[in-house]
Amino acid sequence: MGSEHRFGAVLRDQALVQMSELIDSGHEGPIFLGSVRMDGRVAHLGDWCEILPWSPILEGHARDHSRWLRTNSDTIFDGIGEDGESNQST
Repeated sequence: MGSEHRFGAVLRDQALVQMSELIDSGHEGPIFLGSVRMDGRVAHLGDWCEILPWSPILEGHARDHSRWLRTNSDTIFDGIGEDGESNQST
């Protein structure tokens, strides 16, 4: 599904690399543009930005995941212990 919203963009550094990789991979779907700086109708994207393939969480899936977290929260938080996250291995 396309969008009628159009704007110009200046891409450099990390943002340019990420966009090039998406195009080279054949990605044709929607993309997520994170931390874009807008100047009028021109978007500026650089090392501070993320350009990622976008696949939204379906509302039903998000609701199911939230229900699972509420149901299993005691089990999840038991593993943290009294020291909090500091005793968790990375």
